[in-house]
Amino acid sequence: MKASSHFTPAMLSRDPGKRVAVTGILLSIALLVSAPIYSQAISPVNPAPFPGSDLMVTPPPVRIFAYPTETRAEMRSNYVQLGATFGAAYIDNLYAGITSEPLHETTYSIMPTFAVDRTTTRGHTTMIFSPGFTLYQPTSLLNEMDQSGTLMYEFRLTPHSDVSISDRFVNSSTSLSPATLEAGGTVIGTAQIVTPGIIAPFAQRLTNAANGEFTLQTGKNSMIGASGATSLLNYGEVSETGGLYNSNSRSGLAFYSKRFVGTRYLGAMYEFAQIVANPSAGESVTRLETTSLFLTVYPTPNLSLSIAGGPQLYRLTQAQSPRARDWEPTGAASMGWQGRRTSFAASYSHSITAGGGLLGAFRSDSANGALHWQVARTWTAGASASYAINKPVASWMVGASSGGHTVAGVATVEHALGRQTAIGVDYTRLHQSYVGIAAIASNPDSNRESVYISWHFMRPWGR
Repeated sequence: MKASSHFTPAMLSRDPGKRVAVTGILLSIALLVSAPIYSQAISPVNPAPFPGSDLMVTPPPVRIFAYPTETRAEMRSNYVQLGATFGAAYIDNLYAGITSEPLHETTYSIMPTFAVDRTTTRGHTTMIFSPGFTLYQPTSLLNEMDQSGTLMYEFRLTPHSDVSISDRFVNSSTSLSPATLEAGGTVIGTAQIVTPGIIAPFAQRLTNAANGEFTLQTGKNSMIGASGATSLLNYGEVSETGGLYNSNSRSGLAFYSKRFVGTRYLGAMYEFAQIVANPSAGESVTRLETTSLFLTVYPTPNLSLSIAGGPQLYRLTQAQSPRARDWEPTGAASMGWQGRRTSFAASYSHSITAGGGLLGAFRSDSANGALHWQVARTWTAGASASYAINKPVASWMVGASSGGHTVAGVATVEHALGRQTAIGVDYTRLHQSYVGIAAIASNPDSNRESVYISWHFMRPWGR
């Protein structure tokens, strides 16, 4: 068993997934260096939907960026930040496949962070990069090095047309963390296409998701747009991920939106997606075509409510298996609130999905929620939860999973000790039930309690 990750430049030539991750970092740095510096407090792209404004926003059902998780009081712009987080955690029931009894592990971690946020007169760029090191006691075989990075770039081409780009990669084998739970079920405004909720505890994996979007306001109350997305999931050692498979996906979407009474948006969208599971051998290919209507209402500039739904056509093919083709209903509902000291987002979706570590296609129902609360000037609290249930649409497919469900949650409390330091505690709970997947069956329930201290230095940039 090889659970640790030791990154060297030579590994790039052998692992195309790592080349994707490093390419994402270099692209992020290039965009930041080439952009001009201006001083502005808020992003000029997709402003809040104030009544009477001629500018339209892109509704959540067709927007690539997830709902914001920070409160308005915590929003910052035009800065460079360096920081580090030191943490210790206790895992009470880890079964790593090397013993017949659960292990009781203590972990020690350090996570340096580099972040840049820049707002110009026409655009907004955010980049975050964080390597991480985790030591396990007493099982040092599980020691690991992680990497994660995020790029978000928005640019206003003309007064009525915008371009948005995002890329996020994670190279990790630590399951019980907020970042991993987010990867399993981010709060978004549209139905998912990749099977949600699959988390292989302590198995090395690399994920990369890239998105691009263009919108054009064609009139005072009308907008058109198009977007594309790709995602990649690569596992490390096969011995660590029995029953799970690599996958990749690509999708495209086009939409038309009409604004009524200033704060109500009604529209239609068409989406095409292709998800390939186990691309190296015995692959299964799922193609989806979805036509949906959507409605978004902004009761206040800080609150949005959205619903979307329509028919979905799926086609599932696999060598040596009969083909599957049928129509299914799909739908999604979501809401987001960003107050001065509180932010909350929640979503539910029902759709046909594929990939995500499983072979075949599934009827998936998933729900996600995230709450962030600045209790006082020096105290913040947060919680997130996700639920997913996946049922196969063609159980006769060779090697197809029988499906299962996932329940996960994180609770966090943090206290600022000064302008640059903070201390926090968090509790994470994960439960999964998937028959025939050894990597999950050995760890159906996991808990982690941790304490951490963080330090950061922030410097204004462009003021």
